[in-house]
Amino acid sequence: MGDAENAYAVHALWEITGHLDHDRMVRAVQEVVDRHEALRTSFLWDGGLFQLIHDAAPAPAPALVTATAYVDDATCWEIVGQPWETASHPLMRVNVIRRSPMNHVLAVAMHHLICDGPSVQILIRDLVRAYVSPGTVQADQPALHFADYAAWEAEWLVGEEYARQRLDVHAEWATAPPAINFPLGWDAGAAGAEVVRTSRLAPELSRRIDQLARDLRVTIFTLMLTMFSAVLHRWTGDRTIVIGTPISLRESADLDQTIGLLINTVPISTAWDEEASFADVVQAVQRSAGRALERRRCPFDQLVYDLRPPRAHGRAPVFQTFFSAVPEAEGAPLWPGFAVRQLPPPPASPKFELSCNVTVGDVHVVHLTADPRRFSVPVLEIFQRHLRVVIETLVDDPTTTVDRLPLVAAGGPVLADMFGLDGLPDMYRFPLVTGTHGRFGGRA
Repeated sequence: MGDAENAYAVHALWEITGHLDHDRMVRAVQEVVDRHEALRTSFLWDGGLFQLIHDAAPAPAPALVTATAYVDDATCWEIVGQPWETASHPLMRVNVIRRSPMNHVLAVAMHHLICDGPSVQILIRDLVRAYVSPGTVQADQPALHFADYAAWEAEWLVGEEYARQRLDVHAEWATAPPAINFPLGWDAGAAGAEVVRTSRLAPELSRRIDQLARDLRVTIFTLMLTMFSAVLHRWTGDRTIVIGTPISLRESADLDQTIGLLINTVPISTAWDEEASFADVVQAVQRSAGRALERRRCPFDQLVYDLRPPRAHGRAPVFQTFFSAVPEAEGAPLWPGFAVRQLPPPPASPKFELSCNVTVGDVHVVHLTADPRRFSVPVLEIFQRHLRVVIETLVDDPTTTVDRLPLVAAGGPVLADMFGLDGLPDMYRFPLVTGTHGRFGGRA
């Protein structure tokens, strides 16, 4: 399989203020590796992908990087961003970057083949516990290991239920467009880190979103997904919008303390009718999400391999946009004797052409990330503004029909003037106001 890109690694860095015993950290890492089979796993390709679990594996001794000068956060991320070889094990790296005698950065990296988001939190909790109270982690084994789940999944994939669900997926994918029709070119020369724009919604707007979800009897996930889909529909004119979203496979409490890739990606389709109200579309999306949830155990990669869906040249299969809505992340781990701060990650390699990730809390935060080959910074700012206007419009009146959804406030400025842009496509060069028609509305 060769080296995997950093896009397929999960990194987490914590700044630790206090006296850190490096030898004790080495022993703590070994104890955590002994507890979790996923951390003793490697993968080989021999006509198929084979997972090898090693009975015993030396832990990756935390590399102690002693800086001769202060190392800033960005440099710490560069230190841990090395490629992976999936045939080697463990697929985890630990670095301790010594900024000063009382200030270190603990950097943990795991390949996505062996972990998901919750796995990172499990690992750091176990690591802190093994450091503070040696021996307690190894004595407390998870109820189920990832290999137990993998064995169950392998058996399920040759059973009747997977065959039935695969037929349902095949029928659905046969009528879906192979790719979303963004009215934007593809600038191969703009390859690089993803473009990022973040919006913190006002507390009052966040509360109104929560209330609208209750009024419509849907989840915040469904509501915000439909709002994101609405803007994609207005931008593209596509009647069917397909968006990928992650679904956790930790259905049993026995998997709560298991490190492993226990997540799947499922596509959710939205069918847009210009005369339908947004409230009606939300209910349809809720039903579509329910069908996707029923198929959560069908590995997306396996379905693509089995069904070979129509695919636009050079683009990802089935969906090119992504959505997630998750609660606010846990704070830094409690580590007696230390002050701990998690370092925010830098922009990563893009996984999708456009992603919308909502952090749900007292104040909802909307993170847009995009492939720079599709979205320049100014164009992503336009999309961000459009999404904000759609959200504000729909919390005011969810009965608004699709053909009357505005993309800028009534009487708003021409977009080219709003951002001081030159060279925009003509479709962006007019006011987009309530009551206009077509993909972006008529010219003023």
